[in-house]
Amino acid sequence: NTDDKGKALFKSKRYVYGYVDNSPYDLFVNDDLYGINKAFLSSFSNVSDIDIGYKRFSNVDSLVNEFNSGNVDIIFDDLDTDFSVSNVGLVSNYDEQVTVLALPTSKVTVSSIKSLIGYDVATTRNTKVSSYLSRTGVSVTSYDSISDLLDKVKDDSIIVLDSEVYNYYSNDLGDYKAIYTFGMDDQYSFKVLDNSDN
Repeated sequence: NTDDKGKALFKSKRYVYGYVDNSPYDLFVNDDLYGINKAFLSSFSNVSDIDIGYKRFSNVDSLVNEFNSGNVDIIFDDLDTDFSVSNVGLVSNYDEQVTVLALPTSKVTVSSIKSLIGYDVATTRNTKVSSYLSRTGVSVTSYDSISDLLDKVKDDSIIVLDSEVYNYYSNDLGDYKAIYTFGMDDQYSFKVLDNSDN
């Protein structure tokens, strides 16, 4: 039966999930991967009876290059990037919420994303949040990582982060408080390499 052969082939392959440190989604601690995505992929692996290996990358560019080269089968796509290989985006299992942060002394009032036009906001580089803000007309200063953002952000800055990232780092944000949360049209997904073996 052709269907049975396809299922056997699908289950016989070891899939590689590539990731970069991206707390709370992908967090590397004590030589092991933790985070929201690891929990999701572990459950998926158990239900579908497939084997998933995990490979850490030092930066997004090397991760995307390995995915585009066919050396990585699955990645988490919260990125603002184009892929040069055929892939399938799995439906998002996340509620893409974005949080706007400011100091209590700030005179900023935000009632919509359009309220941020005319301000320079700080966020992380090469993310769907950064891209979404830019497309909406918001001036964005992007940082390579959350730690870089926290080290360099000015006291009067407005910070805009994925809400899960905000929740994870809320204790590190000093006096910054959430002043507005909005839904984002750009959905996160897991990109799966589309090749004839699976």
